[in-house]
Formats: sequence, C-alpha cells, structure tokens
Amino acid sequence: MDSQKKEITISDQELYELRKKNKKVYEFSYLSYTDYTGARCCFLNNLQYPAYLLSQQAIEKMVKTTIMSYDSNFIPEKYSKHKITDLFKILHTLSRIDYSRHFEFTDNLYRGYLAFRYPDSMHKADRNWISVSSTDYEKLDDLYFDLWEDYNVPTDVKYVNVGLYYCLARGPIRGNESEFDNCSRLNRRYLERFYDFKAYGVAIEDFYQRRRDRIKANQNDNIKQ
Repeated sequence: MDSQKKEITISDQELYELRKKNKKVYEFSYLSYTDYTGARCCFLNNLQYPAYLLSQQAIEKMVKTTIMSYDSNFIPEKYSKHKITDLFKILHTLSRIDYSRHFEFTDNLYRGYLAFRYPDSMHKADRNWISVSSTDYEKLDDLYFDLWEDYNVPTDVKYVNVGLYYCLARGPIRGNESEFDNCSRLNRRYLERFYDFKAYGVAIEDFYQRRRDRIKANQNDNIKQ
C-alpha cells in the first residue's frame, strides 16, 4: 500500500457540523481512546490492577460511543452499572459485528472493575475467577479494534477528530516503527493498519496546515482592509 496517497476529504465546515451535532459521541470516543492507551501502558508495565480498571472504562465508553453512532436517541447515562455485556445486547441489534467471542473477557473486566476499585472490594472479591495475564492486552486490542471499526462515523473523522491515531502514536508517524509511542508496541491490530495510520498522519498534518494557512490569510486580509 502506498502510504502517501491518503487525503482528508472532509472540510473544516463539515467537521465542525459533525462535532456540533454529535458532541457527546466524540467526547465519549476521545475519553475512550485515552483510557485504552493508558490501559495498554499499564499492561506493558505489569500494572495489572489499573490496567483492568482502565480497560473496563475504555471498553464501556467505546461500546456507548458505537451505540450512539448508530442510535442518536441512546442515553449513555441510563446505563451506569458498568456491566459491558448488557450494553453489547443493545449494540447487537444495531451492529454488523458479532461480539460474542469477547464476552468472557468483558465479564472478567466487569468483575475486575468491581474488585479493584476499592480495598474493601478486593477483600470481598472471589479471587479464584481472576485470570489476570500480561497477555490480556491482546484480548483488549482485538475487542477495541472491532469496536473502532464498527464505530459508525465517516472514516476521516476516526483519524482527524482527535482520533485513536493521536492517542496511540504521538505526533505524525513518519519514518520507521521506532517512532511509535511505547503503548502501541506489540499491538497486532494496530500494526495491521500501520500504513493506513501512517498515511493519515501525513494527511492530518497537511489538513491542519491548510487550515492554519487559511486563517492566517484571512487575518492578513483583515489587516489590509
């Protein structure tokens, strides 16, 4: 794949209108991206308790984001019990993806979230169920990228609107793999899209540079007038 041929086709005005119309969707998606990035950093540094807490939050927010992207009438605040499997029942009626293979993992996330939040919760928890593993980030990656691909917004928006690209890889991805932020290390699903992300990195930089140039030109015109 030629990584230099991606272009951002959405305009400033279209992006503004989408963000204005779907403000909550984009806010949830961005918070989910940051939780996901934090969870991977924790997994890769053997910080399993916060890894589970952040994973649960990342998935819960991304499921809600994906549901909202299909159904504008969905109210995420009504589902505050943190049981992700219940949310997947709603998404199942809207989505083209079968998420059932992830349910064992999401059940573990839910129990982990309840167990690891407070000291008294940890004392009460049945520790036998906890199958914490340093490779659990692979399950997280698989589920998260299924949700990200299912996220029902224009493709450009997934990249240009403070997208997953910005959270997993700091700054434009130009050059070799060593420029990746540490949290993207070993992420198979991410690496499958390496050229896609890299190409959009160049396109995003060009997109915002053109916008800065337009703003500067308008300011100069106003000064001349």
